[in-house]
Amino acid sequence: MKANPQTHKIHLKSTQSQIAFGRELGHLLLKHLPPPISLKIAVLGEVGTGKTTLAQGLGYGLGVPETQYINSPTFALLQTHQGQIPFHHIDLYRLNDASELYGLGLDDLLDQGISYIEWPQRAEQILGESFLLMGFEHDWDEKTGESLGRTLTIKLIGHHPYRDDLDLALKNLCQMDLI
Repeated sequence: MKANPQTHKIHLKSTQSQIAFGRELGHLLLKHLPPPISLKIAVLGEVGTGKTTLAQGLGYGLGVPETQYINSPTFALLQTHQGQIPFHHIDLYRLNDASELYGLGLDDLLDQGISYIEWPQRAEQILGESFLLMGFEHDWDEKTGESLGRTLTIKLIGHHPYRDDLDLALKNLCQMDLI
């Protein structure tokens, strides 16, 4: 087993590439995680960097029907979508204090399926010791100020029994040429 998983990066040029990457990530997780599948994904990034856009692709890659629109659960905090496995989309942006999470039943949900958590820094204790960390950054043209897309950084945190296999699959995924 590797001592430290690698940090992987991919440049996503467009909304379509973010959705395509999310879809491929969903397929990868279904293929490489042993049942019962349970993984927390902590997603960092400023407002408008594409966290929810990636969540749409991820949900579709996990088998959520494309007729079911995946939007930001900013006001609800949580939306669960059923695909091949449960996909819990959690947005903690409006959370004032981590204590607001008690009573929502997140502890039970986080152990079933994929939990995609936006703004996880507002309640880090729900992540536990093992999760997939993803961070978005805007890429700007220095001369024109126009968006060149986003850079997504990915790293496995903690000890996962399937870490080497998943880390290699993430490396390969980040080398794909997406739309």
